[in-house]
Amino acid sequence: MDLVTRFWSKVDQTRDCWIWLKGKKGKGYGSFYVGRINGVKHQEYAHRVSWELANGPIPDKIDVLHRCDNPPCVRPDHLFLGTQLENNRDCIKKGRAIAGRANRKLTPEQVREIRENYSLTTHPIKNAHRGQPNPNSQMSLAKKYHVTRELIRETVKGRNWKWLT
Repeated sequence: MDLVTRFWSKVDQTRDCWIWLKGKKGKGYGSFYVGRINGVKHQEYAHRVSWELANGPIPDKIDVLHRCDNPPCVRPDHLFLGTQLENNRDCIKKGRAIAGRANRKLTPEQVREIRENYSLTTHPIKNAHRGQPNPNSQMSLAKKYHVTRELIRETVKGRNWKWLT
């Protein structure tokens, strides 16, 4: 079976997204075995293969992005080319902002709450919890939001969710 037939046989072409049915890489993106390159098995993201089958080669340092924001989708008209910066901007514009793991575990509302609550712990006058466990410590906030203390630290220091003010 040729590569084109083999590729499209692994796709469910619904009315909307065309869903990759076989192997997945991280974050739900389809993975397709394209063959051997210099004797080494080579896998490629399915949406990249779809783009190339429909439109030709992808320029160097260019990503294939999803208009539909559905990682297993390989429908060519749901895909477009862009740089990593354009991909990041698209994420922010669409409210996904997944620049790091932190952004997948917390919502913008939770980030605002965490920053506001944590600021109470560093303000000497508002520090009303003296003599008791601090409900707004990094560890307490981590337990409350079911994330790591390190994630809370990076959030309150502004090292992630930088775009959120």
